[in-house]
Amino acid sequence: MKVTCINDKNQPQGAEVTKGTEYKVVEEFMNSAGQNVYLIEGITNRGKTKMGFPWYGYDAARFAKVIKDKVQAVEYDFAMN
Repeated sequence: MKVTCINDKNQPQGAEVTKGTEYKVVEEFMNSAGQNVYLIEGITNRGKTKMGFPWYGYDAARFAKVIKDKVQAVEYDFAMN
């Protein structure tokens, strides 16, 4: 699955996502705090918060899913007409 970062504010130390950038999700799961979390391919997925607590994965609320299949289908239909 591919996602685009929509919120890069107030990230924990070591976080590498930037707003407007597309990323590939390797794994999606629910963490112990009850948040839906993504592990992103090619960047750091763990670190420590400012308070010293460990974090693992990025909060899914920071991202929007990229749906390219529908866009390509619409472009194809338009080209055929």
